[in-house]
Amino acid sequence: MVRQAKAEREKAHKEFNTLKIEIHGNDSDTKGKRRDGDSPEYIKRKMNNLEMDHMIGKINDKKYQDQIKSLKNQLQVAEEKTKPTGGSDANSELDALRVACDAAHARVIAAAEAAQAAHDLMGKLNDETHRLNDEHELAHRAFVTAKVEADREHQYYIVAMRCIWSSRNLLKASQDRADGIQPSKADAIPANVDLMSALMAGKTLSTEQLMTMKRDD
Repeated sequence: MVRQAKAEREKAHKEFNTLKIEIHGNDSDTKGKRRDGDSPEYIKRKMNNLEMDHMIGKINDKKYQDQIKSLKNQLQVAEEKTKPTGGSDANSELDALRVACDAAHARVIAAAEAAQAAHDLMGKLNDETHRLNDEHELAHRAFVTAKVEADREHQYYIVAMRCIWSSRNLLKASQDRADGIQPSKADAIPANVDLMSALMAGKTLSTEQLMTMKRDD
């Protein structure tokens, strides 16, 4: 966008300078460097001074006429040099190109500002992306840590359940023997027997299965 605007501005400047040389000639490039003695303004000042000298009698009529005639010729030549060679139409075209140059320059400035704004926005979005990535990383680490801790606590609970179950069975068997009661498999709840078998075998039970054992106990 900026590159295209600069190319358009460069093209407009070239067209303007080309037409300017065609209208004014190469003299247009050195007009600002012309000696004061060659400019119409300087010649007019000399004519005014000459008229003042003639009025106060500083110079005679003949000398005045000769010098004023020479200055008028110089003024005519100087004014011809400052006139455009292409006429009013050429001047209008030159003015139009000057306006086009200004517009192209304005587009370059606008494009540069838009590009800078886009660059700044991209930087902000990049910073925000990094921030969100950092937050996601921290959240993921916290999740992993919590899961590891939960798994560890779950294992502790299972071990505790196995110990409690074994202790209860031992106490019950001891009490039954003291009371002369023979152990019977019918006393055990089938579901709990299956779950306890899995628990004693070292398998991991879900929280719901553990709660079922506790309710049925």
